Amino acid sequence: MNINSIADTLCAMTFNGYVEIFGTLIGLVYLYLQYKARPLFWHVAIINAIPFVYLFLLKGNYASAALFTYYLIVGVKMVFFTPKDENEGSGNVFTITNIPSRLYPRLLLTVTVICGTLYLFLLNVEQIITALNGMFNFNLPVATPRTPLADAFATSLSFVGMWLLSKKYLEQWILWVVVNTVFVYMQIVSDLYQWAALFTVYGIVAVMGYFNWRKLQRAQQPSAVSA
Repeated sequence: MNINSIADTLCAMTFNGYVEIFGTLIGLVYLYLQYKARPLFWHVAIINAIPFVYLFLLKGNYASAALFTYYLIVGVKMVFFTPKDENEGSGNVFTITNIPSRLYPRLLLTVTVICGTLYLFLLNVEQIITALNGMFNFNLPVATPRTPLADAFATSLSFVGMWLLSKKYLEQWILWVVVNTVFVYMQIVSDLYQWAALFTVYGIVAVMGYFNWRKLQRAQQPSAVSA
């Protein structure tokens, strides 16, 4: 491919195409900072969420748009409404802890409720959006998911996973491994093999992130004991 053909390709791209590329690139920065447990992650999380909210709304994928809106809200909360000492530990990294055992039943209940609600919504999304368009004279697009149960399950885990991340719990990485595995399946079913490859990379990074955070947590323990 010569320079002229590259220039022609760039000129032919739509605004939405550039937004998608930007979202993908900033997503890699987002993933790296999460892996490194850096507080700067939350600033990038805000930027990362915006293009995906826009794209998912445009495509009529309201469950994913709601998820990234939640990511945006959590990012804003962590940056602007959380004391700095709660965000940073020693060495400019998160202070990493484990999920208290008493939280597990609540987390399971939360995932079940969100998953069930989203599943019912996705099963009836065409009728719901059509009714809203008729009642309020909207022109909302709608995309019928090919894997509604997998979509609801992965999205519900993502909601809980982001909350666990905001609490700097080590085990949040386990949820992201599961989420990305489900997303790989969803992309393959939808014949989106390039996205399946991307989520495979995300899943591998999630496994690496778990072990990296565990190493960081162990490194933090002596200072916590001495304090």
